[in-house]
Amino acid sequence: MRNNRVALYRRVLLSPAIVSLQNLSRHYRIGGQTVKAVDDVNLAIKSGEFIAIVGPSGSGKSTLLHLIGGLDSPTSGSVFSDSLHLATLSEKEKANYRNEKVGFVFQDFNLQEHLTARENVELPLKIRGTPRHTRTEKANSLLEAVGLLQRALHRPTQLSGGEKQRVAIARALAGDPKIVLADEPTGNLDSKTGEEVVKLLSKICRERGVTIIAATHDVNIAALADRVMHIRDGRIEETCE
Repeated sequence: MRNNRVALYRRVLLSPAIVSLQNLSRHYRIGGQTVKAVDDVNLAIKSGEFIAIVGPSGSGKSTLLHLIGGLDSPTSGSVFSDSLHLATLSEKEKANYRNEKVGFVFQDFNLQEHLTARENVELPLKIRGTPRHTRTEKANSLLEAVGLLQRALHRPTQLSGGEKQRVAIARALAGDPKIVLADEPTGNLDSKTGEEVVKLLSKICRERGVTIIAATHDVNIAALADRVMHIRDGRIEETCE
């Protein structure tokens, strides 16, 4: 197991940066004061790397993910992702970037309550215009990979928290993204279920060569990461490998 991890890490070191943040800042004006959610961050993340961004609530880790995912725009600085300069993209191009290059896993799952598990997983493919038969096959394959094929026709209200997050992971991977952004993916789960979900996310993404960037305070996620970055008041304080 250790040898496999070392071999993977060596491949990561030799791979090009898939995400590059250059003097990145995101400041807000609240009640006449400036809040520096992200403050002059410089960071390079290599293809296939698993990064854990650790920090307390309000430290800027979620804002950092939103900037990488094109859900927010910086006050200054640049985000380059998979050779794209996000600031130069139109809103339509950003939407395409999110649908084609990035998978999202959220703390509160963000599943559509009126859809079945399989229909939720199919959503990114449906947006792309993928034929129904093809997207159903893909969704079934991913649900099987996360151990939930038998729950394919259940709606979110019929699933446990851990099952919902497994569906969310399958949905995040449906479009074959190069990057998965996980924002407190275990925040609404008990410790045992959270640990299982983290191991599953790590296993599937590593098998597929997907880059994972996770914002978290969960030590289980940090333990599986290639690098752990501590963020406070919008600044990266240290990096542990």
